[in-house]
Amino acid sequence: MIVSNTTPISNLLHLDQFRLVASLCREVHVPEPVRDEVDQAFARNREWREALDGGRVQVHKVTNDVLIQQLRRTLHRGEAETVALGVELGAKLCLMDDRDARAVAEGFGIRLTGTLGLLLKAKQLGLLSSVRVLVGRLRDRHHFWISPRMYQEFVRLAGEQ
Repeated sequence: MIVSNTTPISNLLHLDQFRLVASLCREVHVPEPVRDEVDQAFARNREWREALDGGRVQVHKVTNDVLIQQLRRTLHRGEAETVALGVELGAKLCLMDDRDARAVAEGFGIRLTGTLGLLLKAKQLGLLSSVRVLVGRLRDRHHFWISPRMYQEFVRLAGEQ
């Protein structure tokens, strides 16, 4: 079972690559605030609407209010509810980019990947021929931050030096 925060979903939608979610994961589970955040920017996006309507994105109300309140001390609402949902559902993997939120999720024993991990996996499986251009577009147009060293490592792992 896979849970996701807003950023990886939004990044894939910005790149017109949300189809990768269906190719890499049968379905993704999100808390209501994540759905709401994505809807703010992508309510009319066909890929997003089809994923919601077709059940590839499953929306949940997180029930552990005590855990949410504890997590909200250090995380934004969507991040806190994503981690709490991962705990509630016993998620095997969480899609999340924020470093602080990832550290909290790891503390609960949840494995992580993010936008870069999804793109790299898609490249390795032959679903994408190149990822360097996509990451460049995220950086240039959508304020995606990646350190120069991490970018070089990503390009190397993708075989696109």
